Amino acid sequence: MIHLTLSSIFHPSQTLPKARKLISSCSPRDVLLYTDGSHTDDGRSGASWVIYLNGTTVRTGRTDGHPISTAFDAEALALKDDLRDVLSLPACDLAGKLLVFIDNQSVGDVVGRNSIPSSQSLLLEAEVLLHEWRDTPYRPGLGSHDAEIVWVPGHEGFEGNEAADAEARAAAASSPPSSPPRA
Repeated sequence: MIHLTLSSIFHPSQTLPKARKLISSCSPRDVLLYTDGSHTDDGRSGASWVIYLNGTTVRTGRTDGHPISTAFDAEALALKDDLRDVLSLPACDLAGKLLVFIDNQSVGDVVGRNSIPSSQSLLLEAEVLLHEWRDTPYRPGLGSHDAEIVWVPGHEGFEGNEAADAEARAAAASSPPSSPPRA
């Protein structure tokens, strides 16, 4: 299994400063991924991601219309699709550490463990993609391809998290309802 440091183990009052410190200490070669999922009461769902390199957005993506049943499932879909997207970036061999920021503690807590709830196939694929990131050849002298999943609370001013949240809501709004509205 890939070694992941899950910042969700921090007490919430410590998470904000630790996450901000982690972001500010990133190398220009580090890849920062922000993922989010959205699920509405009428069954609409969407997942999105934003990829940063050297403080610049290099790619965004979103998926809508999937027949998923919970916000957890949408978050898991975002994580899987985001990891697939980052592995397709040009010059992946020049990248440093991979930092994945999620605002759903439950998703972060199950990646890399055997107790995976409803989105088992999505999270297992995410784990495979994290292994692929770690095993991607990199240029000698540039360090390793470590990965870290970091929980950040939503709506706390993390630019990438806010961008991913807006994209996920837009993806959910544009997808057809998969269940009748709740009364």
